[in-house]
Amino acid sequence: MRSRIVLRMYWDGKTNPSVETPIGDFFGLGTGVYYRWESLMLSAGGDKALNSYFPMPYGKHARVTITNEGKMALRSLYWPLTPSSSSPPITSPSITVSRPSPDPHQFPPRPMYI
Repeated sequence: MRSRIVLRMYWDGKTNPSVETPIGDFFGLGTGVYYRWESLMLSAGGDKALNSYFPMPYGKHARVTITNEGKMALRSLYWPLTPSSSSPPITSPSITVSRPSPDPHQFPPRPMYI
């Protein structure tokens, strides 16, 4: 299920996402097995809570989308974004990473922009 829910992030009016990845992969759960873990920037907690604490590298505008591209209905989704002005915007260029897929029919391999 988490391989069919796709997280996309767009910075400053860009038409192509800077981040495009299955939500399970983004949160370190790419094997499909849910387990609890915690790091400085990400965590997978109890009650299937997925948390990200990355600073978002945008100057004036950010758009975050979560799309269910599977056939099963998504029963619940809660995702608050908490803006913070404690650090200046990041203005470095994007890095493009190509992520191969073990099963090209499950999720087509596409460039992933970070």
